[in-house]
Amino acid sequence: MTVFQERLKQEMERKGIKQADLARSTGISTGAISKYFTIPDRKIDAINMLKIAKALDVNSEWLYGFTNIRKPFCEPSIVDIYEQLSDGRKKELTDYAKFLLSKESGDDK
Repeated sequence: MTVFQERLKQEMERKGIKQADLARSTGISTGAISKYFTIPDRKIDAINMLKIAKALDVNSEWLYGFTNIRKPFCEPSIVDIYEQLSDGRKKELTDYAKFLLSKESGDDK
C-alpha cells in the first residue's frame, strides 16, 4: 500500500467518510476512488488530489506523502498553479493577468 493509499484510508476512517461520500463531495467517480485504494501504482492527477484534500480538509502534500506534517487544506496559490502549467499556458495566464490589471487600473476605458 502506498503512502497516499494509507493516508487516504486513514483520513476517511477518522472522519467517517465512505468512498461514495467522497465521490459525491469531490465529483470524482466512485470507480476512480475505488481504484485509488486497490491499484498501488494508480496515479492521481493534481486536480483530483486537490479535490480529495479539500474534501478531507488536509494538505495535499501530506496526503500524497511529500511531507509528514498534516495541516488543514489550503487553496493553492496562483504561483503554485502557474508552476504546473506548460509554457504556452503560462503565457496565456500572464497575458490574462495583464488584461485584468489594465481593467483594475482603469486603462481599459
